[in-house]
Amino acid sequence: MISSVNLSDIGRGYLLRCGSKYVDFWKNQEGKIFDVQRDSIILKEFVCFSTGKIIKKDQIDKVYQLIDLANIEPEIGIPIGLENNVVSEIGSDKVYLSDSELIFSKLNSHIGYVFLKKDIPDNGYEIIGSTEFYPLLVDSSVIHPKLLKYYLLHSIFRQKAVFLRSGKSQSHPRIQKEDFFNISVPYISKEVQKKILAVIEDIEDKIKELREKVKTLHSIIDSVLIRYNVKDFYDKKHKTDILKTNFLNAGENKFLRLGARYHAFWEVHKGLLFDDANLKHPIYKLGDIIALHKTEILKKGHLSEEYILLDLEDLEPLTGRILNEENIVEEIGSDKVVFGDCDIVTGKLRPYLGYTIINDKDKPYIGTTELLPFKIKKHSKVLAQYIQYLLLSQEYISKSEFLMSGKEHPRIHPSDLLNIKVPIPDIKIQEKIVEEIKDEESRSFEHRQEIKRLRAKIDAVIYEAITNG
Repeated sequence: MISSVNLSDIGRGYLLRCGSKYVDFWKNQEGKIFDVQRDSIILKEFVCFSTGKIIKKDQIDKVYQLIDLANIEPEIGIPIGLENNVVSEIGSDKVYLSDSELIFSKLNSHIGYVFLKKDIPDNGYEIIGSTEFYPLLVDSSVIHPKLLKYYLLHSIFRQKAVFLRSGKSQSHPRIQKEDFFNISVPYISKEVQKKILAVIEDIEDKIKELREKVKTLHSIIDSVLIRYNVKDFYDKKHKTDILKTNFLNAGENKFLRLGARYHAFWEVHKGLLFDDANLKHPIYKLGDIIALHKTEILKKGHLSEEYILLDLEDLEPLTGRILNEENIVEEIGSDKVVFGDCDIVTGKLRPYLGYTIINDKDKPYIGTTELLPFKIKKHSKVLAQYIQYLLLSQEYISKSEFLMSGKEHPRIHPSDLLNIKVPIPDIKIQEKIVEEIKDEESRSFEHRQEIKRLRAKIDAVIYEAITNG
């Protein structure tokens, strides 16, 4: 039984972990992704790290193509938004990816951040990425890299990844390399692999056609805000003088931050979300219109009533959508924040991942303390959804990285967020902006649903092949 664990089994594990599902995976499931009667092979027998060299943030000496988790389309494994991430400076150490074949995210691997290096368009720059990535080389004479990609994106693996992860909280759980390389995958003949890949590539072509019809929320927000003169075209290069900052001003900021990009945001960008020379609408600090909501923090343990728990994994990055509301809890393993009657909720951990949602005040939501609940001030004539779209704009996703602090778990401080200056049009214009963004997003959503159905077909093709092939 999955809940049965003998303490003697713990010492045989790679990391001396005692979670029942974790121990069951290695003991009873023998570390296999798929529970099928077929020969299997351990990853470490045909997969290894590439050089994995680390590019230090203070030693970068040329321009790179940067890839973060936000640049990978979950479950699909396709790099996106790379044109905005050609960099000559970095705020934290990065890992070299150019000499890898397959890249797997150890962080939140249940979401599906896996991609092939060959799928990154060649723009002439070497590639670096988040240190959350494992840069891998695959012996294609054993398993084709594309097939391994879809093994690791398969819904069955992503379900098991939930209890293979370790971490102090659900906000940044990781699969450790010792566990990763000891996972077993089905071994199938080259002939069968070739047949599977032919079917997969046919489905990929259909997905590609649909993706060309899909507008990202970034691009929709961008076009609508430009249409109403809220912002100008997004400057992908930002300002060239971003590093020219007077460090004597460090003492003037609350946290005595010395980072060049942090100072550049306040001194060069003047704290503005949108770098427009000719502003058409009044500018306010976010703190003038919203406030951090004073809400209850539930301590871990048994609760007096049922709540709907929303962790980061229950939210869809960059879209403002809630993916899962079925986690009804009467007990919690760590402190949680009650959303109560707040208006909007956004993430402080890795804000560039775009976890910003509108709160449904009729539902008993609680969430990880990595989520910040905000309330619109009574005198403010502003729509919560308008603020949500500002916090999901390309500019916020990009510039929020300037304001983060912390190497392993970078966060934006609420006071920095509230000091960002944003344009606030007349309420009637806000209503039109929100309505138009919703309309365009709903049309794209239909295409996304069809992509999900096609993506599920790939899982079905693989499972059929390893079961009966």
